[in-house]
Amino acid sequence: MSRNLQKKVTEQSLSSKKQSTPVSLKGVRRPSHGKESRVVQYLWFLRRSDQVVVATLVVLVLCFMVFYQLKVSGWGREPIEIRHFGERVWDSRVNINSADWLELVQLPQVGPVTAKRIVADRIKKGPFTTIEDLQRVRGIGPKTVIRLRELVRIE
Repeated sequence: MSRNLQKKVTEQSLSSKKQSTPVSLKGVRRPSHGKESRVVQYLWFLRRSDQVVVATLVVLVLCFMVFYQLKVSGWGREPIEIRHFGERVWDSRVNINSADWLELVQLPQVGPVTAKRIVADRIKKGPFTTIEDLQRVRGIGPKTVIRLRELVRIE
């Protein structure tokens, strides 16, 4: 008998809950059950109608992107032309007429003192016209010039 009484009480409380609906749902959290709650959980700041509008806009943008790609490719009949630039040739040699002493120190057989002498000679006597002109700097001989020939340039 107590079970029947409990069923009647729960049925009455459920029917009374169904009849009373809240006026405003602002600030009320939905329970996290089912697929809709996952959407609400991730896009909690958008209403359902706003979510539909956003989804529609995303689909339209994707359709326009596909349409444009097909149009550019000649509706699938022509491959898309990609322009390539030619190979770049990098000249990593040091320009002895414009290099600082810090750049000249990176060269073999050239220390800080010799690099500062090269810069001072360049300022005093003018730019170097050939690589052999490096011999006018004290501390640089013909053997050093031979070693530096592949690593320096003159502009």
